[in-house]
Amino acid sequence: IVSIDRPYRILTFNSAFQERARIFWGIDFRPGMYILEQVPPDIAADWKQRYDRALDGERFSIEKQYEHDGAITYSEVRFNPIVNDGVVTGVSVFVRDISERKKTAESLRNRLEFETLLSKISSTLINLPAGEIDRKIDSCLGSLAEFMDVDRALITALSEDNSVFSVEHEWTASGIEPSSKQHQTSKTNSIPWAMELWSRGDATVIPNVSEIPDEFARERSFLQEVGIRSSVTVPMVVGGNITGAVAFNAVHSERDWPDDLVNQLKLVGEIFANALMRKRADEVLQASEQRYRAVVEDQIDFIVRWQPGGVRTFVNDAYCRYFGQTREELTDTSFFQLISDEDRARVMARLSALTPASPVSTDDHRVFLPDGSVAWQQWTDRALFDDDGQLVAYQSVGRDITKQKKAEHRLRESEEQLRELNVELEKRVVERTVELQQANEDLEAYARSVTHDLRAPVRAMEGFATALAGDYGEQLDDRGRNYIQRIETSAQRMDLLIEDLLAYSRLGRSELPLRDVALDIVVREVLDQLHVEIANGGAVIDVADDLPTVSGHRATLVQIVANLVSNAIKFVAQGMRAEVRIWMEKRSDDRVRLWVEDNGIGIDDENQDRIFRTFERLHGIESYSGTGIGLAIVARACNRLGGHCGVESELERGSRFWVELTTCGKSYDSKGLPE
Repeated sequence: IVSIDRPYRILTFNSAFQERARIFWGIDFRPGMYILEQVPPDIAADWKQRYDRALDGERFSIEKQYEHDGAITYSEVRFNPIVNDGVVTGVSVFVRDISERKKTAESLRNRLEFETLLSKISSTLINLPAGEIDRKIDSCLGSLAEFMDVDRALITALSEDNSVFSVEHEWTASGIEPSSKQHQTSKTNSIPWAMELWSRGDATVIPNVSEIPDEFARERSFLQEVGIRSSVTVPMVVGGNITGAVAFNAVHSERDWPDDLVNQLKLVGEIFANALMRKRADEVLQASEQRYRAVVEDQIDFIVRWQPGGVRTFVNDAYCRYFGQTREELTDTSFFQLISDEDRARVMARLSALTPASPVSTDDHRVFLPDGSVAWQQWTDRALFDDDGQLVAYQSVGRDITKQKKAEHRLRESEEQLRELNVELEKRVVERTVELQQANEDLEAYARSVTHDLRAPVRAMEGFATALAGDYGEQLDDRGRNYIQRIETSAQRMDLLIEDLLAYSRLGRSELPLRDVALDIVVREVLDQLHVEIANGGAVIDVADDLPTVSGHRATLVQIVANLVSNAIKFVAQGMRAEVRIWMEKRSDDRVRLWVEDNGIGIDDENQDRIFRTFERLHGIESYSGTGIGLAIVARACNRLGGHCGVESELERGSRFWVELTTCGKSYDSKGLPE
């Protein structure tokens, strides 16, 4: 907030405005300064124009974009005239950061645009003739790839024996080479990891190819060989069977593939799978037609000549054989009586529309056979006119297309079933989402109820034990008082165990929106929480100065670090002072490890995985307190944040616990504000 008078002198401003001025222009404003003389000329000219509008009595707001150190922020700036006794004496300016709102709106706009593109692609492919599907898929694949800003997009088909994937469609960005001939096919037994995921309908999401585990080294080597650094691939599944896959690759850099995008790409796989299935069904139909034509070509087509009133004057042998009648029985009778009632009027109208300029027409219609059944025929009719343009007769060539029509009908039914399945699938997804949300809410309520019900008797035990010690302690001998102390200690331990179990359960259900979190602030908060424990044990905590900012959830990170530091203080040899070192190791451009190193009792190799499971204790409760859940909470919390954890340790030589997280590339000051 800043206020100025008519000569553009600063009247008042708040600390936020001063901080912003220092960051963007290195200026320390003071009341009485002429504000336009302090900022760069181009900014001064812009500000003066805005101030003058407000000094003229106009109240308005604008949105401004600022760039500093490569980062772009957005602000809403409101200009309000300051009026005294009906006269505008100055302007008050309120600036509010709206970057997050802009980012959210941009994300929503991108999602809506992508969904609109998917809807357009889906409707286009559904309504497209089968013969044009291949060409259109190339275009659609390119549209998707350009929207997603990837370097290469592929559609592969699985062979009939399920042994080989072959590239059928490929799009590459400018400057990117298409797949080489040797990489146009890949055997399914060389990608077992991907096949396992695809068989469940899941996508293979690979933000960084180099981080693929060694157990899938063959797949990693293949992707690196073709120059792929990041990839997402969704299966094409029809009737529960994999028919192919759709892949989108980044060649120049690693990238993230958000869950929302992956789910939308699964729909892309369904759209392409349905279109290609329809194309293949059409190919099967065309092959069937070709075989049928080969048979027909060995025969003579139906040939009929008839008068304008429909009376046949000539029929050939093929026509006679088809209807099972002689030429004499078929001539001099009406051609129209064989046409089904549903088609007769339409056929007659079509024939009546033929002219000397447009004398030929082809049409399909149904006919009655002598046994009462109905068949489909296709006829090409030519109207014959005399020199005066008068209609004198018709000559028609026909053939039976019953099998083709049945095949077309089956194909239409299949397409309709696919549409219905798509609608049902979307409905089921919505229903399952609602059910899952309700289940999580019910589970949370149940956990709270169980926690309350478990704690009530535990606290009663502790309360009565305390009362017993207070009221009758002097009447008891040392053994009795010891028993009371054990009851109190057990009740407290049970209460702590219930609290840890509830925390562990919540980590599996609660939403954890990821934000930029400064680890040095997290560590300071943990040390404040544990200051009594640290002081009582005389522990020495050494924290590095270069702790980074990571993408995470602040409360969850505090929980992780608190468990690790508490353990480091606790698990030391009798009579030894705990010495704890907290430091950072950079693992890659976007990954870091936070280390918590101690001088404690250490852990042998065979137990280093076991300690991250629930209720796993390596020492009796009489030696070291605890519930056996703390490190299980650390492991689950890391998993929820998209990271992982581990330990390096030797018996009697201390332990080094690490947590690997994603960095965000920002730094923060001691107050948690961006620098």
